[in-house]
Amino acid sequence: MFGSRQKSREKLAAAVRTALGAPDWLESVTVGDDGRAILVIRAEGSDTAGAEARRIEAENAASRIAGIEKVTTVLTAEKAAGHGHSHDTPRPTGSKSLQSVASQSIPLTPSPPAGTRRVTKGARLSDEALSQGAPPKASPMKPIPGIARILVVASAKGGVGKSTVSVNLAAAMAKAGMKVGLLDADIYGPSIPTMLGTVNAEPATSPAKKLVPVEAHGLKT
Repeated sequence: MFGSRQKSREKLAAAVRTALGAPDWLESVTVGDDGRAILVIRAEGSDTAGAEARRIEAENAASRIAGIEKVTTVLTAEKAAGHGHSHDTPRPTGSKSLQSVASQSIPLTPSPPAGTRRVTKGARLSDEALSQGAPPKASPMKPIPGIARILVVASAKGGVGKSTVSVNLAAAMAKAGMKVGLLDADIYGPSIPTMLGTVNAEPATSPAKKLVPVEAHGLKT
């Protein structure tokens, strides 16, 4: 039964791609057992008008396919893995590259007036004081029973595709036969439930008063 459902979902996902003409801006298509389709669309830099037009086009095309009950679109600016060809127009960016910044000599303080000399004053801390100010060494993490590996996808910047990478990585490992759990630790705006179609799911509670993970697309989340 599970195999037939999976084939049905894959058939619907392929139908969505075909209806859109398999454009390169369509990162992925996922269809759940309830007929809900999740489309991940790549936005090109600051081209918000183009991204919105693609979103509307994708939703309209997918919603006309028999078997698709609801369409959810997710916009991401992360370039897909393996997308190695270059575009004629580079993506605009509001910051300089690390290489260009590193190649410049940026003074930390203004130079002293001509004919004067900068005097630097200071005192060296003792070894004891330095050791007291050092952060404590982290203790090794204790192994968790039943957990073989823990992978962390993180970034100090938002909107770079952390959730997209996490979902695709977890789904690929689950498809390879691994038991995979996916935890979205973003307390401000977790998007994993949206991408997996589990926004309205309510986790159950076990007799031991522990939350039972919600299962979707072969993942426990």
